[in-house]
Amino acid sequence: MGFKELDLKIGYDSDDVDISEVFYKPVLSKSIFYKRLSGYFSSSTFAVVLKEILEFSKRGGKIQLVTSPEISEKDYSIINDVINGNFKEFENIIIKKISEEPNSLFRDCNAIMGWLLSNQIDGDPQLEIKIAIPIKANGELSTNNIFHQKVGILFDQENNKISFEGSVNETGSGWKGNIERFKISTSWKNDVDKERVEMDIQTFKKFWDNEGKRTKVIKLPEAVKKEFMKIRPKSTEEYNKIIQRLENELILKSEKYTLRNYQQDAVKSWIENKNKGIFEMATATGKTFTAFGAIDQILKQKGRLVIIISVPYTHLVEQWVNEFENFKKNFKTESTFQNIKIQKCYSEINNWKIKIEQRIRDINEKDMNGKYFLNVLLIFTTHSTLSSNNFIELTSKINSEVMIVVDEVHSAGSELRSLGLQSKFEHRLGLSATPNRYFDDEGTQKLINYFDKTVFEFSIGDAIRDNYLSKYDYNPEIVALTDDEFLKYKELTAKIARKLAARGLNSEETEISSFIEGERASIIAAAESKYFSFKILLDKLMPLKHCLIYCHSKQLERVKEILYERNIIFHQITFREPTETRIEILKSLSNEMYSAVVAVNCLDEGVDIPSASIGIILASSGNPRQYIQRRGRLLRKAEGKTMAKIYDILVVPFLNRNAEDITDLERKIVRKELIRYDDFIKFADNKKEAKIVIDSIRKQYLD
Repeated sequence: MGFKELDLKIGYDSDDVDISEVFYKPVLSKSIFYKRLSGYFSSSTFAVVLKEILEFSKRGGKIQLVTSPEISEKDYSIINDVINGNFKEFENIIIKKISEEPNSLFRDCNAIMGWLLSNQIDGDPQLEIKIAIPIKANGELSTNNIFHQKVGILFDQENNKISFEGSVNETGSGWKGNIERFKISTSWKNDVDKERVEMDIQTFKKFWDNEGKRTKVIKLPEAVKKEFMKIRPKSTEEYNKIIQRLENELILKSEKYTLRNYQQDAVKSWIENKNKGIFEMATATGKTFTAFGAIDQILKQKGRLVIIISVPYTHLVEQWVNEFENFKKNFKTESTFQNIKIQKCYSEINNWKIKIEQRIRDINEKDMNGKYFLNVLLIFTTHSTLSSNNFIELTSKINSEVMIVVDEVHSAGSELRSLGLQSKFEHRLGLSATPNRYFDDEGTQKLINYFDKTVFEFSIGDAIRDNYLSKYDYNPEIVALTDDEFLKYKELTAKIARKLAARGLNSEETEISSFIEGERASIIAAAESKYFSFKILLDKLMPLKHCLIYCHSKQLERVKEILYERNIIFHQITFREPTETRIEILKSLSNEMYSAVVAVNCLDEGVDIPSASIGIILASSGNPRQYIQRRGRLLRKAEGKTMAKIYDILVVPFLNRNAEDITDLERKIVRKELIRYDDFIKFADNKKEAKIVIDSIRKQYLD
């Protein structure tokens, strides 16, 4: 069966229909030969018609392509070398693009392209590519002109022919994203159509045979072919694995998601506030995807844009990159997201300064066809790198509009980190469950001045109510200080008071700030009685799995000993572990290779651990943001997870203390601990039971 059974129109406009669905796929599915002239070509076109390309390949179909090179204006001399027979630098540029392709999907497409270039049909490669270069009458390079032919001719097994001519290039965005228009002709409808088809065939033949008067056409350089050969599947088995991987990504997952209603509301509010604002959304309610939704909307408006996404830690960079790929693959978008170049910038990335400088050069410069070499650049970085002199200097040279997305925006408000919030970044989005900086009104005000205001709020209560987060039980465990610990705590308190008085400082705020970071805080954090309570709790929870244990650095060795004694398989994570190591450890927790992960000063902000369903808090700072985010880590939905359980070990000076003996210092300690309780219990499923435990302490110390 051939083309004649297709119901084709005389032309198509992608503003009205999906041209890949109504024309490209059905026609390619019945073709055995495809001849194409295109201003641009990318293997991303294979991603649009993967199923059809695979079937085309299996039935012995052949493709002949003439296209122009993507070369920067500064590299015109390289094209002159090509005209004179010197291909070395040109080859290096193309090979670099192939070898450094950041998108895994496109790397697989390039591998299939290598397969087609190497596979022979009747003595010829299945895919042949030639390069078209505009020249002057004297044979020199024409820098003012471009190869702009956009013609395609397809043949079926019955030798019926279809030709099309219009604006569409042979790229993924050409067939799937851009607004394109073209007309078609067929060899069987009437004489006029037949004549147009033959004219298109002759046009193609002229360029393919290098007979154009103002165009020099050369074969794809051998070194470039060899690079494709290097990445092509080396066996039928490897080929089938790549195909299976691509099918899993592009065919089996064809159903696309949309943002949740509240996420759409957030994006709408941000747009209405002139592309500025903060999303104050509970941990685990999808701030990342909501941010990508905002990016998608702004890309709909802007032809050229640099997007900078900044996060607190390096392991969150990798998580955001993975989520970006997830969003592209699984969500409906206004823009295709396919032609975005990605660059990661942080200390563990070798030569990131050189790489980002090249990307910015690509954004700023036009190619030999008068088009910008790169239109959309997505930079993933950390708050530390964002505020570094090198990064500020490099990004100050960008000549397109810039959008800045700051994850955990509260952590970017310090005096040093706020330097990265450049005034030239016109479009600004901040993300945080708790955007206010703890005891830093000045830093909080800086963030408000920069991002304007909170434009959308979605609390943890909203998320649990609407079933976006898991329900949870809150189980407070009460322990007391030893006599020695309380005495030491009392001595430190007196010492702090004397220092504050000597400096003329006596405010409650200053005293609390000293408490948070000082030696006195570690007495509460590492109270001896916590270990006894921890042992009882572990014995009750055995067999343990999917457990996060938060502890103080001074507790770590004792906690490990207790876990070893019970033969619990665990791994620790501290700020010292490299990014890749942290990611692998958390994957192992999800796969039950570890029963528990012990976290010291990390796993608070941003990290996704959906499988974690048990949390044991052995130590927590007085900063509400920390325990709010720790709770969020445990409430993410996961298959088979119906309820999260949080065990929180709270410290009081003494158990069963007589009311008349209680001092103001003791009340302060209890009041500090109960702040966390009041927040946790508010949305707990077992609120009544938890309240009974705590109210006995509250009554004893505070009533």
